[in-house]
Amino acid sequence: MRVLVTGSRGFVGTWFMAHLAESGDEALELPEDLDILDRQALRAVVQETGADAICHLAAQAAVGRSWQDPYDTFAVNAVGTLNLCSAALGAEPRPWSAPPRSMARYAPRLCPSLKTSPWRLPPLTRPARQRPRWSGYKLG
Repeated sequence: MRVLVTGSRGFVGTWFMAHLAESGDEALELPEDLDILDRQALRAVVQETGADAICHLAAQAAVGRSWQDPYDTFAVNAVGTLNLCSAALGAEPRPWSAPPRSMARYAPRLCPSLKTSPWRLPPLTRPARQRPRWSGYKLG
């Protein structure tokens, strides 16, 4: 499986990229100079990769920085995510999107190698009606 990982150079991203590679999946990353706020460039990269799935880990996660520059934090985290979703919707074939909070539940279906991962979390225990409707759905 070809998995495009945003935030592949961050703390979680580096570990996830290594796990995908060790599991035999093809781990793809965005070019280092790509700005997630550049909608057109992001769309072109997502289309060119031909990824089967996208795991979006890119974010401005530093709490101190978020207080210093809340507008930049919102732009990167919210608008960047919207740009990525838009790019995925326009890609052919359309990739799956796996939100990080639901990787334990949905990733084994997307990447079978994750079924045996020592990092695998137990399934969600909340009833299905309480889960976010968008978690783990194919875009579109």
